[in-house]
Amino acid sequence: MDRMPAPRSLYVHVPFCAHRCGYCDFVTTSRSPEIHERYVAALRRELELHGAGPEGGYDTVFVGGGTPTLLEAPAMEAMLGWIGELAAPDAEVTIECNPETVDVALARRLVDGSVSRVSLGAQSFSPHVLATLERRASPDTVRGAVATLRDAGIERMSLDLIWGVPGQDLADVARDLDAALELEPDHLSAYELELKPGTRLAHRFGTDPAIAVGEGADDLYDLVIDRVQDAGWWWYETANFARDEHERCRHNLAYWTAAGWRAVGVGAVGMSVDPEDDQALVRRANLPNVPRWLDAIERDELPPARIEQIASHAARSERVMLAMRLDGPVRISAADILDGIVDASGLERVVDLGLGDARPVADADGIMRGDVELRLGRRGRMLQGSVGTLLLDPEG
Repeated sequence: MDRMPAPRSLYVHVPFCAHRCGYCDFVTTSRSPEIHERYVAALRRELELHGAGPEGGYDTVFVGGGTPTLLEAPAMEAMLGWIGELAAPDAEVTIECNPETVDVALARRLVDGSVSRVSLGAQSFSPHVLATLERRASPDTVRGAVATLRDAGIERMSLDLIWGVPGQDLADVARDLDAALELEPDHLSAYELELKPGTRLAHRFGTDPAIAVGEGADDLYDLVIDRVQDAGWWWYETANFARDEHERCRHNLAYWTAAGWRAVGVGAVGMSVDPEDDQALVRRANLPNVPRWLDAIERDELPPARIEQIASHAARSERVMLAMRLDGPVRISAADILDGIVDASGLERVVDLGLGDARPVADADGIMRGDVELRLGRRGRMLQGSVGTLLLDPEG
């Protein structure tokens, strides 16, 4: 088989943080700013070691962390410079920001660079919830950051919120949503808190949300969906909302459609189509060790990584599961059922439970080949994990 084309999306991981929040299990470090320029140079070199990028440049670039906006000015300018060179002319280039890092100089640096979209981590506008999460930015800091970024010329803004925090109630979530919508972002992410083992929050409250939060998680999720949809927004993915079709996060759509993406940086995870089997996938996760990552790249070697070969059967299952995160119909082929990717009785069960509708579809030539389109209803989308178990592992 010919070499597969390079992925058209790029993830860049910048691990530096001033403080690790109590719920965070991402790859982060508080290493000295002296390492910033060295790290950014190594990011560029890692990309070169992976080989040529896509023809015409990357369609989407997402700079995440960590707190990318903690980078010292020379390192930030260098990174945005080569990202701009590698990105397509109409690329979506997103950078994550913590509100307390935003000032006029940073905002201008982002606008003068290649950034077209900012994802701002608000998480909550309730002081007691922010305290539980160990977030340092106050609600007023979030509001000030939004104003500064808008005034500088950032046209596309996304806000992140977290619900399901111990001690957070319906009134808190409602206030958070109202406060976020008042800032008129273009995109909103509202994530359920995951109490990850090893984090300070999990040590304090445990990892079972039913115990840490109580049995009202569905009520909180219902409130999130109702509040944002009532404001006229599009619930296009499990935890994501957009003002309109053009404001969806194009980069994350590459994840949810398993289109493949390149990833650079310590701990960064990328995925590509297996060049030997276009139904299979290869997942590469750089190990989360900054010195080892830097040392390898500075020896002109790819950094140590965990490489997972995802055989075609598992990859096809993963694609179905990811597709259910989006609001459109999920195409289930006759081959998916014949090969045991999707269980026919599980599909019937999903319909019988009122979680979705399944309809036969014809090819463009009008021939019926046994393919089915599954469209999940609201409850089915809220219970997407359980629906996936019925479809993909009916005995699980």
